[in-house]
Amino acid sequence: MEADMPQEEAEDTALILEPHEEQALRYCAGYVPFKLIKRYRKVGKSETADKFVNVLSTWAHFPDREDTGFLTYTEDWISTQNRGGLFTINDETFRFFRCMEKVTQMTLKSKNLTTLQQVNVKGLLVGKIHRDKYVQNMWNKICTDLSPELKSKLFEVMKCFVTMRVSAYLRVIQMIEKGRKGTISKKGAKSLRKELSTH
Repeated sequence: MEADMPQEEAEDTALILEPHEEQALRYCAGYVPFKLIKRYRKVGKSETADKFVNVLSTWAHFPDREDTGFLTYTEDWISTQNRGGLFTINDETFRFFRCMEKVTQMTLKSKNLTTLQQVNVKGLLVGKIHRDKYVQNMWNKICTDLSPELKSKLFEVMKCFVTMRVSAYLRVIQMIEKGRKGTISKKGAKSLRKELSTH
């Protein structure tokens, strides 16, 4: 379901994500800026670190100030699970993460299990994502007027995304499916919220 078609020229349309995949992605993606903000605040006094933290902070979504519009359906899972502690991302940032997710899915689907057992999957994904023109375009869109040094931080974002992608994201996909069947574990949902929470 691509309800925000007017924006699709910025993304690869060879793969369309299912609504439940987009909901899981939006739910988990906030973990990336949250973790990086936390890490760079510990660096100490550094102009580059401070600027990067400021950039990451602009990725936050504030429902009372921002109309989600065409992408409202991607917030369904967040609305039911968030207890106020998650870092939620805005629409432009979600599109950036969606570009990375599309590369991830297309890469994994093009490889068989035997091949994947013989390679560094995280390294493979980071390389593919970094070379993707749609990812680069969206990165430039959400990080305008940045110095080359700050724009190079994309690699940090990608590595953090891939780490999150191979763990929490897949668990949320499973939870959404269980939620549809009414078999979701409250304990499991609470545990994942805690893992992704800002508190």
